Amino acid sequence: MSELTLNTELLSKSVAVLGSTEEDMALSRSLSQLSDVTSKVSLLHADQADVDFYVISELIKDYTSVIQTIKVSCAINSTFSLVSPLFCVELLKLNYLQCMFCCLQ
Repeated sequence: MSELTLNTELLSKSVAVLGSTEEDMALSRSLSQLSDVTSKVSLLHADQADVDFYVISELIKDYTSVIQTIKVSCAINSTFSLVSPLFCVELLKLNYLQCMFCCLQ
């Protein structure tokens, strides 16, 4: 669980306790509704954290695969003197920028 999820849950519980001890019925009802909403928001935060973790994990896996492919390609090509090491560095930079662009979308 993320820190945001835990803190939102704590807020929900605190507001629920505050609402249960409030003497004014309208305020107590409002605090109870706020507690319900923050509880639902907490669940949304947890779901979003799981999705974000999956997306970043897949992005890192893909990026690692691209780097490995470039390393192998550069090693094979440099053996035959077809590709300069500078070209390999530029290719890595280009792939890094593409991965960063995909991450921002």
